[in-house]
Amino acid sequence: RFAFLPTSDGEQKVWWSTVEDFSVRYAVETKIPRELLRQLNMWKPLGGRFCVTPDGYVLTLVEEGLLRQSDKQRYKELYENERYDPLRLIDIKESRTGLFPVFIGIWDLDSPPSFKSPRKWGSDLDDDERERVLKNISSFLGGDSVGMVNPESKIDEPEDDPDLIRDYIPDANDSEVALLMEEE
Repeated sequence: RFAFLPTSDGEQKVWWSTVEDFSVRYAVETKIPRELLRQLNMWKPLGGRFCVTPDGYVLTLVEEGLLRQSDKQRYKELYENERYDPLRLIDIKESRTGLFPVFIGIWDLDSPPSFKSPRKWGSDLDDDERERVLKNISSFLGGDSVGMVNPESKIDEPEDDPDLIRDYIPDANDSEVALLMEEE
């Protein structure tokens, strides 16, 4: 099972996961043809799942109200030509999910797609990834990243700025901390 996420910069964010364990995602290194990605974006502008059959057929599931006349015509042709296997698939998907499979196109793969190693959630972030994550989070918090700065990071700040209020971080040698510890 594949999934994608549209990006504003055109970068492909596509991953694959197994049915057995949805928590492990393998980033796809192989690029999807631009036309297939455009079609997926058209059907699912917020991203979503799609599948690729062994023959390279790319399908996704959509609500009935989103079906185009050409998709309905394709279903009608399957019915009129008594193509029961695809009709059975359509019926199973619709009865289980309420969604209908839509043909997106053919991904002509000369070889199987290549994948990056899966991300292990809970592993430590390297410095670059940590900075990128904090920058992204602070951007939607209005740019205020208070409390998100790495205490070991060097911040360029003028030493003689009278308006600068420095954070005070008490340690065990601080007399007020010592009093609090005695009270406990």
